[in-house]
Amino acid sequence: TDVLSDGLLYDSVAGATVSVNGGPAQAVVPVVVNDGAPNYTQTLTFDIGAVTGALIAGTSITISYQAEVQAVYADPADGAVRASDDLPNTVTSAYDTVQGATACSEGSAASVGIVPLTISKSILNPQPAYGPGDTVTYVLTMNIPSGDTRLIQFSDYFPLPVFKVADIDTIFGTGDIRLGAAHTLGGGFVPLSISVDVAQNALFVQWPDVVSTTGEVIQIEVDVTVTDDPFADDVLLTNLFRAQTANTPGLQATETTPVQIRVRAPELVITKGVLSTGGNGVIAPPAATLPVNGNVTSVDAGDSVTWQVTIENIGGDSAIDVRVTDTPPAGLTSCVLGGVTYGDGSALGSSGDLFTTGLLLAAPLAGNDGNPAGGGAPYGTDTALVTYTCSMAATVAPTQVITNTVTAVYSSVPGGPTFPSISDTATATVRSVSLAKSAVASSEAHTTDSPLRLAVGEVLRYRLAVQVPEGLTADMRVFDV
Repeated sequence: TDVLSDGLLYDSVAGATVSVNGGPAQAVVPVVVNDGAPNYTQTLTFDIGAVTGALIAGTSITISYQAEVQAVYADPADGAVRASDDLPNTVTSAYDTVQGATACSEGSAASVGIVPLTISKSILNPQPAYGPGDTVTYVLTMNIPSGDTRLIQFSDYFPLPVFKVADIDTIFGTGDIRLGAAHTLGGGFVPLSISVDVAQNALFVQWPDVVSTTGEVIQIEVDVTVTDDPFADDVLLTNLFRAQTANTPGLQATETTPVQIRVRAPELVITKGVLSTGGNGVIAPPAATLPVNGNVTSVDAGDSVTWQVTIENIGGDSAIDVRVTDTPPAGLTSCVLGGVTYGDGSALGSSGDLFTTGLLLAAPLAGNDGNPAGGGAPYGTDTALVTYTCSMAATVAPTQVITNTVTAVYSSVPGGPTFPSISDTATATVRSVSLAKSAVASSEAHTTDSPLRLAVGEVLRYRLAVQVPEGLTADMRVFDV
């Protein structure tokens, strides 16, 4: 006796056969009973002895038949046979033995699983990398080989801060979400609801149940724009697509698949150093070492000092609205902007005031040219050079250190949020007071002064020389002990 669960029906056209010990197949006709409510099973009873006669000890028999998976269950409460449904089948055998045993039985069971659904996620017309303002079109696909499933939900989790679900236009068909090219259920099969969860940065799409006699595909395309919020450059980000469905008994099935994109963003580095001086100051490291990053020592009041600011974009996307501010500290005066150029010397326009509100570069700094890898000289349009000259104030004091700081901010799109400010410093150190003491004369001509040899009672004249740097030297005292 073989019991087929609801969803399976015996194929009487194909019929059934029985073979003994692997021998020729012989037709056998079962008695078929459709059991009806509440289980809606189908019972097949095979009279094997009527075909084979008595079986000797050690005989094996094989019964073969076909059953067809139905599109819908006989039980009207269950509806369609759905993906991932399990259709069990049980068998029992009843027999007597020639030795006199009666009502012997054996049993076994197997099941048929309905093909589960699969999901995939891809990018339409993918690019090697994406930058702020670029639109990424994700393709979300559910393949339903059996043609039937229910309680369908698509969940798409987007990485922050590169994407913001709050920016997605959720009007289906006319907004950022639409049916994909591989969709098979027609234009009338549309979501029941579309929602976003800002806290999870997730998009949720609920669908009607799918009932079909053939395999079907649900596919949508979702447009999402890379945000202009500051984020790190050259990052590989994973976007997760999760689909949930339920089979007939209500068991939830969840599938998850990732897809990755590479994002690029601007990343500026700033370096400030002394390019030259009009006095006898010493620049270290020398200005010939790029980027210019030296400090100057041994300057005096009135000396000119020319500073150079190097701003290089080592990121993969353009830096927009670059604003550089360099407010002269006390000790520097009469500062004058010298020039603003790209790193290759070509003209770069600007507006504003470097020393107060900031100097706004008129054009973007391009993504890094990769020569050399990671940035550095030789520079091109990924770099701006700003030079200006100041005079050391008349009030600078010996050994005073003038620390000069430059800052810059920038965005990834015009008018967008600014990245965290960057800064660098360089210093100018005023020359110290220098002292020299020497013996210049004595009262006795017969003694020598090199080496110095004096007689008892001889009078020696010393010279004390104090060299004071230009500037303001307050309350200077000289002691000779």
